[in-house]
Amino acid sequence: LDTVLEAHREGLKAGDVSYATLCAVRYCLIAFWCKKKLASVKQDLIDFGKEAKVYRQESLWNLVYPLEQAILILMGHANRPILLDGDAIPDESSDRHNMTNAKLANADRLLVFLYYFQVLVAYIFDDIELAIKVVEKYIELDERIILLKRGCIQGYVVGSEVVFLYG
Repeated sequence: LDTVLEAHREGLKAGDVSYATLCAVRYCLIAFWCKKKLASVKQDLIDFGKEAKVYRQESLWNLVYPLEQAILILMGHANRPILLDGDAIPDESSDRHNMTNAKLANADRLLVFLYYFQVLVAYIFDDIELAIKVVEKYIELDERIILLKRGCIQGYVVGSEVVFLYG
């Protein structure tokens, strides 16, 4: 984590705010995967999110909204556990990026993150049926991406989660 945080700082120092924001996204993802306390990761999301807004990097920062909602669900702060639609997921009235618009605009990377965290939360809450449905959506997305872009997005859901769910 320290290395990614240092890369973030170096990006800011060099004036490469896109790189710095991408490092902040990576830092939050790795912190979550490394079992850093959820409240701490949530605070990092808030702090880095403010920074992303200052540097007008909201479109890149949108990638963390599914992570933020997953954290809210896992912390018990969501009305509809298992579904990634809540306070962290923007709606039409929000100035954040809308998940429905992501689907319409083919924002593939955002959908990859959304599907990944949806599978993870469904699995944690023992809803294997939902997890399989989401993996199937991901596979459809992945096939479309491969056909259009020759596999530029890989790895998040297709890895161990698909093998585990499909055997």
